[in-house]
Amino acid sequence: MVLFQRLRLYQAVTPDLFEREKVRLTSLGRYHIYSLISIFQYLDATVISTPILDDTVRKQVTDVNNIHDRLTRTDLFIGYLDNCVSHLSDFELTSAWGEVSLKAKQNIEEVRKRIAKTES
Repeated sequence: MVLFQRLRLYQAVTPDLFEREKVRLTSLGRYHIYSLISIFQYLDATVISTPILDDTVRKQVTDVNNIHDRLTRTDLFIGYLDNCVSHLSDFELTSAWGEVSLKAKQNIEEVRKRIAKTES
């Protein structure tokens, strides 16, 4: 949480000794959660630095340069995150991730179509 606060993704509203700290999402935090996280370029940039606990997936997530390989790697990463979220019991969180995942997959398909146009 300190990192998120340092990055100005949220800010404390009312620190209370008897309750958890209440926080408010900043506009930058909102941008990360609602926009950036479903864009191929962002996911592609973060996949390498994200700890992947599944050995099988971790072995497949390698440093690649070819755009087709990067798209495949990002698909794999989203699948991994989908699997991680499927083990959570928080309905709001799993529902929100489902929307993000769908938008990300759609964005990846858009990128694939644009690449296909330039290659033909």
